[in-house]
Amino acid sequence: MSARSLSPSTFVAKAAEIASYYGFSPVRNIETRLAELGEHPLHTGPWPNKRPGSARTFEEIATVCVSCMSREKRGPLLCFSLHGAPEGNPYSPRDFAEFSLQLIGASSSLGDIFVLKTVLTILQEVGVRAKEIRLNSVGDRESQGRYAKELALYVRKRLGAIPVACKQGVLENPLSLLSCQDATCKGLAAEAPRSLSFLSEGSREHLREVLERLDRIELPYRIDDSLTNDARASRVLFSLDFEEHPLVEAVRGGRYDEYLRRITGRKEGMGVRAGILFRKRGLERRDPQIKVSRPARIYFVQLGPEAKFKGLEVLEVLRRAHIPIYQSFESDKLSPQLEEATRLHVPYLMIMGHKEALENAVIVRNVGNRMQHIVHIGELPVFLKRQVA
Repeated sequence: MSARSLSPSTFVAKAAEIASYYGFSPVRNIETRLAELGEHPLHTGPWPNKRPGSARTFEEIATVCVSCMSREKRGPLLCFSLHGAPEGNPYSPRDFAEFSLQLIGASSSLGDIFVLKTVLTILQEVGVRAKEIRLNSVGDRESQGRYAKELALYVRKRLGAIPVACKQGVLENPLSLLSCQDATCKGLAAEAPRSLSFLSEGSREHLREVLERLDRIELPYRIDDSLTNDARASRVLFSLDFEEHPLVEAVRGGRYDEYLRRITGRKEGMGVRAGILFRKRGLERRDPQIKVSRPARIYFVQLGPEAKFKGLEVLEVLRRAHIPIYQSFESDKLSPQLEEATRLHVPYLMIMGHKEALENAVIVRNVGNRMQHIVHIGELPVFLKRQVA
């Protein structure tokens, strides 16, 4: 796809198509499910007299997802939305919009990687050449508390050196020192305490898993200590550096477990978010339109974390071959996935467990006659088109 000829509407359509393939649903679908239950978490009482699709901010979308998970007693929810540029950044909502992905209710580092991989696939399809991912972590509540105290102490001791124009902002939010563009502030920031030094054991382990998985899928990254000035206190924050693009302006996101638990008041309030900020001039529709493909005849069962991780490669191979499948990020256990496959009446199962993931293979099983074949990932498109399509 030519970057120069790419329109905002085409970008949104392509982003929605890829997100849907990876299992993300429009947030309006989740709102509709809540409406059918007579509930809207953004209002008291019955569903108001307005069409679904009103949730636009990160907080609203997270609240909708957590409410739906609670009512339906289900696992994580994946959704996408299109809305104006969020507050708190230099981009005007008149000129910029954001396509965002949310994975709410997943605590594993696989959630971070799943969202990142989906975003990078979208960008690759629209001609964005990624350079590297910058990451940082301020950790859980314990980690954040210790770091905030140390950074505030550092700022107070050096208050006399901070320029007058920056002083008030830094006093109100010491984290702003780390992203300030003033030359003096940059020098002070270089000597400031680093959030990574204050991570709890659990937060350090989570970050380590994210970095190891980035290594395994060969995504270039570096730790950037300046990625901390986020009022939502992200557990992991990331930003993507890429070559200049005529449409896409910025890509940012993170894991916001502590923040989401605070605003939703529920333990399920955890998850990952990523936003692609783009120039919206000429955008024809507010709601992403999903290209309808032929019904899938295969359900991809993934058993265990290693299979979930390796499954990202399988998804991309089949997406490029235009082979539709059903799959779920919500569970790595057998029973829930088999129940969903039965409900969908698919004639074939594609099964990957720990052993198959290590061997770069899957089991393709005919539900009707129970016959099955072990197929290497690289050979899947040809095999499935011959046997299943």
